[in-house]
Amino acid sequence: MKNTRCAVKAAAFICATGGLLLPATAQLSESTDVAAGNSTLWQEFQNPPHQAKPHTWWHWLSGNVDNANAAKDLQWMSDIGLGGLQQFNAHLGSPTIVDAPVGYLSEAWQESFSLALARAKQLNLDYAIAASPGWSQTGGPWVEEKDGMKKLVWSRTLVSGASNTLAPLPSVSGPFQNVPFHDPLSGQAHSPYQYAKPIVALAMPWAHASLPAPQAVDAQGETLDSAALLDDDFESNIGLPLVEGEAASIEYRYPQAVSVQASRIYIPNAVPPFGQPKYLPKVQAKIDGQWQTLAQVALSEAPTTVSFDPVTAQEFRLLFSANPVTATAPSPGVPGAVRMNVFKTGGNDALPVAQWQLFNEPRVHRAESKAGFSLAPDYYALVESGGELTGIAAKTVIDITGAITEDGELTWQPPQGETWLVLQMGYSLTGKTNHPAAKDATGLEVDKLDAQAVRRYIETYLSLHQEALGGTPLKEAGVTGMLNDSIEVGPANWTPQMLQQFKHFNGYDLLPWLPALTGLVVETRQQTEQFLYDFRQTLVQLLATEHYKTVAEVAHEHGLQVYGEALENGRPVLGDDIAMRSYADVPMAALWAYPHGGKPQPTAYADLKGAASVAHVYGRTVVAAESMTSMYSPWAMGPADLKHIADQEFVDGINRPIIHTSIHQPREDLLPGLSLAVFGQYFNRFDTWAAKAKPWIDYLSRSSYLLQQGHYVADIAYFYGEEAPLTSQFQAGLGDQLPSQYRYDFVNAQALADALVVDHGKLVNKSGNAYSVLYLGGSSHTMTLATLKLIAKRVKQGATLVGAAPTAMPGLNSNNKAFNRLVNRLWKNADVTRYGKGRVYNSKDLTAALEQLKIAPDFSYQVEGDGQAVEFLHRRSADADIYFVTNRSNKPVHVNARFRTTGAQPELWHAEFGQAHQLDATQTQHHTQVLLQFAPEEAYFVVFPKQAVASRELKRPEKTLLALNNPWEVVLTDPFGQSLALRFASLMPLNESGKSAVRYFSGNARYRTEFDVPNGLDTEQPIWLDLGKVGDLAEVWINGEALGVDWMPPMRLQVNHALKPGRNTLEVEVTNLWVNRLIGDQRPNIKKATFTALPTYEPSAPLREAGLIGPVTLVH
Repeated sequence: MKNTRCAVKAAAFICATGGLLLPATAQLSESTDVAAGNSTLWQEFQNPPHQAKPHTWWHWLSGNVDNANAAKDLQWMSDIGLGGLQQFNAHLGSPTIVDAPVGYLSEAWQESFSLALARAKQLNLDYAIAASPGWSQTGGPWVEEKDGMKKLVWSRTLVSGASNTLAPLPSVSGPFQNVPFHDPLSGQAHSPYQYAKPIVALAMPWAHASLPAPQAVDAQGETLDSAALLDDDFESNIGLPLVEGEAASIEYRYPQAVSVQASRIYIPNAVPPFGQPKYLPKVQAKIDGQWQTLAQVALSEAPTTVSFDPVTAQEFRLLFSANPVTATAPSPGVPGAVRMNVFKTGGNDALPVAQWQLFNEPRVHRAESKAGFSLAPDYYALVESGGELTGIAAKTVIDITGAITEDGELTWQPPQGETWLVLQMGYSLTGKTNHPAAKDATGLEVDKLDAQAVRRYIETYLSLHQEALGGTPLKEAGVTGMLNDSIEVGPANWTPQMLQQFKHFNGYDLLPWLPALTGLVVETRQQTEQFLYDFRQTLVQLLATEHYKTVAEVAHEHGLQVYGEALENGRPVLGDDIAMRSYADVPMAALWAYPHGGKPQPTAYADLKGAASVAHVYGRTVVAAESMTSMYSPWAMGPADLKHIADQEFVDGINRPIIHTSIHQPREDLLPGLSLAVFGQYFNRFDTWAAKAKPWIDYLSRSSYLLQQGHYVADIAYFYGEEAPLTSQFQAGLGDQLPSQYRYDFVNAQALADALVVDHGKLVNKSGNAYSVLYLGGSSHTMTLATLKLIAKRVKQGATLVGAAPTAMPGLNSNNKAFNRLVNRLWKNADVTRYGKGRVYNSKDLTAALEQLKIAPDFSYQVEGDGQAVEFLHRRSADADIYFVTNRSNKPVHVNARFRTTGAQPELWHAEFGQAHQLDATQTQHHTQVLLQFAPEEAYFVVFPKQAVASRELKRPEKTLLALNNPWEVVLTDPFGQSLALRFASLMPLNESGKSAVRYFSGNARYRTEFDVPNGLDTEQPIWLDLGKVGDLAEVWINGEALGVDWMPPMRLQVNHALKPGRNTLEVEVTNLWVNRLIGDQRPNIKKATFTALPTYEPSAPLREAGLIGPVTLVH
């Protein structure tokens, strides 16, 4: 079927004689758009190769698998032009809808997997598997306790004489000490795993007296059990009454004034998924009769210690204020959708408080976060200021491990008359299991800091799949890849080889500093902060090398490609998202759906740019993204609703969208079928528009093809520092420090060392791009000496550095003299410093530095009216310079654009319909200037080919030739096969009909009318059928000739070749979404026809415009 859709939004067309911008309605004829279209670039743009095709996720849910229907799923994927799939085995509350659910790894599952894989191979579909059941990361029932994720634990015992029995190590699985594991997806409140192993026992002098026991009362003056709040037992808690209109509080009243300088608070399950803590506690002291706030408490999944200047008082209070920041879903959802909470977070009758402790000894502020039990977006922001604290002297910490008997008796004695603190250190499990997976597919997440444990896990996992294939090697059977989804396993801060690994990375012994991981200050506050930085960075490096590198190595041994996401949003673990993805063959990001005129989550920009940066820096061709993930939007998005989301990915460097998600549908009588709980997309063969999806997939494929050509062109290598990952640093967005007229890649110290070389004064990456400058951004105000030396080496070799001098070093092995000497040599308190063959520009103003360096903007524009909404991406191949340009606003934009390329005639390439049109242009010595116009959220390619493709010929502006106001015969056919014949005197939205069967209709509405064409009409000239407004997709026939599917406004198809003089027949089949039928089925006393796994819409939800709304005209 030939698709004759033309450039409705007619990007920019320049009059060949005058260089004037034609009106937005100007069109080019399909019959004249190609003059020399023989280049491979042009041919493959029109018919993209396999590598350019998008993929989809394919979830098998809760054992609901049917082999025949799985084959139909795959056939549909192939028919619409997908290039592959990534298969998951998951469980997220789906009901059982098959007679015999398929248990994970059972004989039935093995057969289903083998048959699906064989069929996918026949269809030439790439077939990747997730790295575990569920998607949290790498875990399963075969992971032994010794290989599970671990945390540091300890017991405290004060000893002052002989015959002491040490407190036992906590063995409870959970995030901290004996805090129990909690899974918000399953609601599981305790882990069955009880596992603890000792590391070492340390003794140190202790001069701090314990505080006396206070009386505890709540806000109503009722007595509370203070012993339960002070006993170091985090598993039990008291229920603090919640009284409407009153702030909850706990007050401690001591028998006499006491001196306090720290506090620790633990509220179980304080932070819900996708949310913020409900409360913002404050620690207060009553001084001179007034409550004064000592510290605000940031609650987390672990306890929170706050440190403050010493204060003496008799009364202290923990006051719970409501958090004004409300939870925000990563995708906003659509009006009227049921906001079902898939997470189990407990009730609101009482506020559980497990611990509130006060300390008179120095404690590390936010100790639990700094030691890796919980997480913070910016650790530099947590470094304490103020007076210096002095704590335990490291040289006084002694190892007494050999003095402990098997029964826990301590045979060592402290010096006579002294009290010593004994910390028995060990590790237990975090309890994290893979999710969301069926019970028979659930087990411990493997230790991500232990390469041998990771290797055991992956080798077992892949061998289980190979067994399902009768021993056939995975690659030979058709498995092409493995996916690491974004990590959702939470913090872990220990592994059996930690002592050795820490010394390897940092060069000093961890042992005397272990007390700092319990929250105690060792040496000085500054030195403790420096040690904790080193410890966290060890965790960051181990996650990358022991987990992600090992996963890639084992996958490669099996011939599989690795697709790798990282953090996605914020800081879910301690990791560097660039380093985590550096081992992936296909780096990945994620972008959730958002409405027209809206914007993605701010952190998504950093995630997308980060994945693309990895590909560019390390020489990977393909960059993928988990694409269009939605929440609370059941069956609510068609291709036109999704295009602007894909375009955002494209302009940020993604060139393989992977649609989230296509659920396997095991039954054909239950429609629209299963879903991934409240998460979409709902993209499968039971979608109303499934048969019309190919033109949209072709758009994604053509765009991806051009964005896979050559190499990305960027002027800036952006060094983002050595503390927070991109998704944490840029949680509020990328800000304005990066100039919009240039492109950039993010780099870390590893990339500077391993992937970039200096050539002719530029930093060249493994893709072949040469960066003109290295910019110090992000958290680079603080820098290790090793990284400073590496940057100095690159400058000395000829690189140009832009940025302010770093002012501090973060680690314990800081050599201040060497650091200051090198900083002074590089910057010299001058605007520009020569160093070796390179230069240093002492400025945070990157735009000004680029101007001073005479590096012209790669793309710039002047806009008519307000707004700066046009974004670009530039790639360069042997055949062409390729610019992807997109209007990110929901308003039309006219711009005078300048491209930093010359010597070729620019052409406008439309990926929607595979056409190209030549643009008139003005060329200067360094730039090509073109007038462009964009419809709302429009995107296209401006290509400067070595071999011309497009014609210059322009047709006259359009005008209405004929309005089709005749009556219409309409047949509505729903997905259940029920039909209804109607006659419309004039067009109207179906959803505004007074008839319920029409008003709540979803499916195919086939419209038919007749019209007369005058005998003298010149059908050799382009004529378009303009359908006006359509909800949602339209397929058109004139006189029985199929003209194609239109899926995005303006809905216009070229039809002159199908017209004939006299009477003509027009048929338009309009397909709307499932939304209206789903809403209609929520009405009371209605026999429900649809089936969904979860509630979808409220009965009062607004209906979606549906049908052929018009006006329908012929234009020329």
